[in-house]
Amino acid sequence: MAMQGSFCVTRQGQCLILNFSGSWTSFTSRQMCEAYYQQALPISHHPWGTLMDTSSWLMGDADIWMPLTKILQWSELNNQHHLALVTTERLQQIMLKRTLTPFRQLCIEFFEDRNRAIDWLQKEYPTLKIDAG
Repeated sequence: MAMQGSFCVTRQGQCLILNFSGSWTSFTSRQMCEAYYQQALPISHHPWGTLMDTSSWLMGDADIWMPLTKILQWSELNNQHHLALVTTERLQQIMLKRTLTPFRQLCIEFFEDRNRAIDWLQKEYPTLKIDAG
């Protein structure tokens, strides 16, 4: 099955940096979750955070949400404490809020500006160095 849309998952200290773009299929969502898990596992023994930039993401079909929900469940059970979401689309923000509602242990903030999201995460993880671009 061909992957549509794209993602980049990297780790910087105790934070994951996620960049989503294009329109996803369930295959893309599952591939991203596997990459996320591989990057998060080594830091999951201590508190960690995530910067998720969805400003270029077009979401996708309804099947993308189940893998995302499952990886968020794993994250919450494995010491993720902070999630900074960068989104400029109202519908996207509504869908993400709906997906994130059950995760009460995560400190979640939405931002329209990536620099503000980075600043917020750096208050919790002072050694974090993320390129604003």
